[in-house]
Amino acid sequence: MFNLPYAFRLKMCDETERRIQFLVNKCKEMRVEVKRPETIEEFDRFIDTIAKDRRKALNLLFDTVEQEMVDKEKFVVSQSKTI
Repeated sequence: MFNLPYAFRLKMCDETERRIQFLVNKCKEMRVEVKRPETIEEFDRFIDTIAKDRRKALNLLFDTVEQEMVDKEKFVVSQSKTI
């Protein structure tokens, strides 16, 4: 099962989801408002805007998001230690 062609990508998705949840929890802990899109259409528009800003095709956007989550998690962890 772990040798399937998409297994590595699924692990990456799980890890990125964990990082996002960590950041959301830290925001709640520090009383920073996190506003979720109200509708799926709003979410789609937001994703399209991110893709255009980063000049990435939607199918290549995950790698960019993953790297940003790694960077943001490191930053938040270092700031938490400082606080």
